[in-house]
Amino acid sequence: MCYSLHFFRRVLGFSSILLICLTLIPAGFQKTADRIVAVVNEEVITLTDLRIVKAFALFREGAGDSSGLPLSSILDKLIDQKLVIQLSVEKTGAHGQELDAYQKRLIERMGEQKIEEIFTEYGLDWSGLREYIREKFLFESLVSRKFGQTIVVSLAEIEVYYRNHYVPSERQKGLEPKPMIEMLQEIESSLRKDKIENQIKDWISNLRKQADIQIRVEDLEEYMRP
Repeated sequence: MCYSLHFFRRVLGFSSILLICLTLIPAGFQKTADRIVAVVNEEVITLTDLRIVKAFALFREGAGDSSGLPLSSILDKLIDQKLVIQLSVEKTGAHGQELDAYQKRLIERMGEQKIEEIFTEYGLDWSGLREYIREKFLFESLVSRKFGQTIVVSLAEIEVYYRNHYVPSERQKGLEPKPMIEMLQEIESSLRKDKIENQIKDWISNLRKQADIQIRVEDLEEYMRP
């Protein structure tokens, strides 16, 4: 097959344009570009979703900091969150005052300059971030309503924990155990929390079995490497 001179000029012209475009792409673009990492019942979770949750430590628990969590753990939490919210007809999650209060705490914890840097990096603003926060609050509210009022801790369970765990632990530290009556509320609260966490785990495990969950990226940590 013969090609005309005009054909080769067109090919060379296209190649030159492509080369120029490639040189304009910043180094590491492939690692910073967004992509779908999972689909949960046709609802998409992107790499940027994971990075934003990580950057703002939205799964922060107590004194913990989810900015230290691996992306795979954040993805698991987001999948659980999506599954629970998908079951609910309620989609509001939190009112303006709650969002304002959380925003204020976030500024106090991170500082306005750091927040603005993250906004710039991800093309985000407070309106966009508040959607992530709203979803987090909705998940927590739904779970709390489902399990918070139904968990009962018996006196027998408290006595067993006091005798088999609390007393030996205190003596191992060289401390004198407090009377059980003084520890009732603290032990009851701890056992209730454990029960709730176990029931939530079992419930979400069943939701996962019934859901259509597609993981599109296996090695998420690759996208956090320099």
